Amino acid sequence: MKARKKKSKTVKRRKSKIPVKEGGESFIRMIKSELAQYPKIGKHFKIIHGGVRYPVTITSIPCIRAGYGIKHKHYHLKINYHELKPGDLIEITKDSERGYLLAIKEFMKKQ
Repeated sequence: MKARKKKSKTVKRRKSKIPVKEGGESFIRMIKSELAQYPKIGKHFKIIHGGVRYPVTITSIPCIRAGYGIKHKHYHLKINYHELKPGDLIEITKDSERGYLLAIKEFMKKQ
C-alpha cells in the first residue's frame, strides 16, 4: 500500500493592495485584528518570496488622530523588500510546513 502524501494546510491568508502613499516603502500596513496570526510585535521572523527568505518584523507606531486627540497605534510588517509598488496586490499565507509565504501580483497601469 502506498503512503499518502500529506497536503500542506494553509492556516491563515491575508490579501491586500498597496496604497499609493505606501508604494516604494519597505512595509505593509497591518490591521490590529490580524496581529494574532503572526509572531509578537517586535519579534523577528522570516517570510518567503520567490524562494528567498526575507527578515521581517511587526512594529507599532504611536499616533494621535488629528482633530480628535485620540491616541492609537498603526501596525506595519517591516520587510527588507523594496519592490512594492502602489497598486500591487499582496498575499501573505501562513503554511503549516513552510512558514509565512509572500505572493506579489504587480499592478499594471492601463496605457
